Order: sequence, then structure tokens, then C-alpha cells
Amino acid sequence: MVILQGNIFYFSVSGLLRFIQSAMLTGRLVFTREDRTITLYFKRGKVQGVKGEKENYEPMEVLIEASLWIDGKFYFEHTEGGEEILTNVSMPSDQLILLLAKKEREIKELRKNLPSMDAVLVMNHSRPQGEIRLQPEEWNFLSKVDGKRTIRELAAADDLDELSVLTMIARMLKKGILRATELDINERMPLKQAEKIVKEKEIGRDLGRVFLAEEKIRLLEKLFMQYVGPMGGVIMDEALEALQLDRSRIPKEKFPKLLEKLSREIEREEEKRRFEEEISSIIEQG
Repeated sequence: MVILQGNIFYFSVSGLLRFIQSAMLTGRLVFTREDRTITLYFKRGKVQGVKGEKENYEPMEVLIEASLWIDGKFYFEHTEGGEEILTNVSMPSDQLILLLAKKEREIKELRKNLPSMDAVLVMNHSRPQGEIRLQPEEWNFLSKVDGKRTIRELAAADDLDELSVLTMIARMLKKGILRATELDINERMPLKQAEKIVKEKEIGRDLGRVFLAEEKIRLLEKLFMQYVGPMGGVIMDEALEALQLDRSRIPKEKFPKLLEKLSREIEREEEKRRFEEEISSIIEQG
């Protein structure tokens, strides 16, 4: 029975592992991205095993890879414990969660210095001529830069883990060996120009709209979880996805639709009415 599912973009692997550990759940956590699948097995909240797709895979490397994914889907399938569970992880779960959290922080900091993952990398032929000292893996990566593939596609195609690939890209962008461009429908344009156009479109689209303050969105989620339990955050993410809304940019005029979706998840009519009154009061304040 699937009891938890969502988009990896809104969650961290370490956070999911903490939740499963605190709830002492038994079952499997499955991550999927395009044609990739990674499965984690749990027994009473503890990580027991990791399954990758390659024949000779290293469980810890696969697990770290999953923690570095920035998109894709996941679901947790709860079992009664009678099924056979893969066991190939010996590291204690507490230590494992700390390791994954560290990796997640590293890639989060790294991505602050990178363009969009949908930016296309091209060789910078205008850079000053001179000796270029690169490692073998960097030369290998450069051979895959064809001016067509995005950073996301290149990271997925390389044999190294995503963190290593993004570190190489950041270093070569800084050295001027590579430059990033953005595809704009039919032609490629400089990334900054593309970002400017996107921003102008957003400003035009959002002109005159009022968005909910982030603190009120956090209060909404917190209050909703009081009524439906710890799954409230996941349910709210699914509601936002269904309405094609960004958690950080919820137009005030769209709030009634979101409230309607969330209210359906509260079974008792009295509690549903109380929730709607409380959160409507919070939203209207200030």
C-alpha cells in the first residue's frame, strides 16, 4: 500500500529517511527519474538495502546519487514485513542520514553558482589562448559538450555522480572554458538575455496580482497538518501541482481553489469548517 508520494523537488532524501525512521515504517522507498529507478528497503524505520540498475553497483554510491537528484518522483510502499527485504547496507541509519544531509547541502550551495539546469553548455572559443590544465575526467566531460545538451542532460549522461559533474561545470565556467546559453524556442541566445526575457514575461503576467506571503503559506501547511497528520505537506504539494501553482508564488485569487482541495482531505465536517475559518482568518490578516 502506497502511503507517501510526491515530487523530489520539494523534498530531501535525508528528510524522507528521517520521517520513515521516526514512523518506524517497513517497506520500500522508490525514486524514479526518466528511465532511472532507485529503491531503498526499510525495516521498522531502518535502511536495510539499496537497489540500483547496474549489475555491479555500490549501494552507498547509489544512495548518495539519489540524494543529489533535483527532480523526479518518489513513493513509499508500506508492507507488513512478510516480504523478503534486500540487505546490503551496514551503516547505521542515523549516520547515513547525516551523510546524505551533508551531500545535499553541498549540492545546494554549488547550484547557487550555476546557471539553470536547463541551460545549454557550449565551448567558449573567444577565451584567451593559453595552456589549459584539466583532469582526465574533465577532458572526457568536454568531449560530450556538443552545444545541444543541457546541464541536466550532461550530468545524467556522465559516468560520474551529479555532484562531481556540477563541480566540474562550475570550475570550467569560472575558467572561461565553457559558457552557458539558453534555448529560446527556435534560436539560442545568451543566458542573461534569456533570463531577462523570462523575467519580463513574469512581470507582465503577474502585473496587478497579489501573492500570499511565504509566512502565511507556512502557517497554512502547519495548520493543515494539525488536521490531517504528517502527510499534510505531501498532500499540499500534490494539490499545488494539480493547480499548477508554485509554493512560493500563490496568487491570492487562486487561494479559494487550493483551500477547497485541502478541505476535501478532512473527513469530519465540523473540523473541515473550523479549518476553513481559521486559515481564511489568517490569510485575510494584514
